[in-house]
Amino acid sequence: MKTLLTTLLAILLLTACSGNTATPIPMELVVQHSPGARYLEPVLQTCSQKLDPLPIVVKEFPIHQLDVLAGDLTITLIEPAKPDSPIYQLGSDDLVLITRSPAPVGSVSSTEIAGVFRGFLTNWQVLGASASAAISIIGYKPGNELQDLIEHKIAENGSIPLLATRMEDTTSVLALITAIPNSLAFIPVSQLTDNVTSISILDADSQLLSYPILAQTRVEPSGDLEKLMICIQDDLNRK
Repeated sequence: MKTLLTTLLAILLLTACSGNTATPIPMELVVQHSPGARYLEPVLQTCSQKLDPLPIVVKEFPIHQLDVLAGDLTITLIEPAKPDSPIYQLGSDDLVLITRSPAPVGSVSSTEIAGVFRGFLTNWQVLGASASAAISIIGYKPGNELQDLIEHKIAENGSIPLLATRMEDTTSVLALITAIPNSLAFIPVSQLTDNVTSISILDADSQLLSYPILAQTRVEPSGDLEKLMICIQDDLNRK
């Protein structure tokens, strides 16, 4: 009997010790975003690794299919997925006009660029270039908020010509710009690389090209979710 009690006590002590030393496994967070926010995925992965790491699952849905209650964190650009739910601003970004290096012109007016993206102005010489060359417009596929922003603010509520090449995301736009001479596109300024050249829009209102990066959550942010949101904010504010 004494031996049995001793054995049971030893088992209980081992169980208690192992319980005290076990490292809790972080809960997996589901982060969903709209197509326009795809370029923020590297930021999400960086923050995931910084936070011990914090396991996250990243999903993309068309903005009209995003359900704030289906994910821990929902990220969109410009407009929230669910207007009647609490909205947090993670940061902001700006659209910048780019072309393949070297740029045929250094600057354009807002009227000129609206004419280009509405299909009225089709040659670089009209914009002040020394040589004649057709302008190739590169845009985003329907459903991408960046495309909506270009059409509403840049093209003055006009649709981009059907002949424009439409890409899935910013990475694809950048790749095509570097491959096609005399092309024009808008990308987030945070995504600028040395392989392209930006063209300034002389008389553009600073608010014209700016847009917010928004977040919504199904519960009040706390714990790992709050840490993730703060990390994303810090990263975006450094750019």
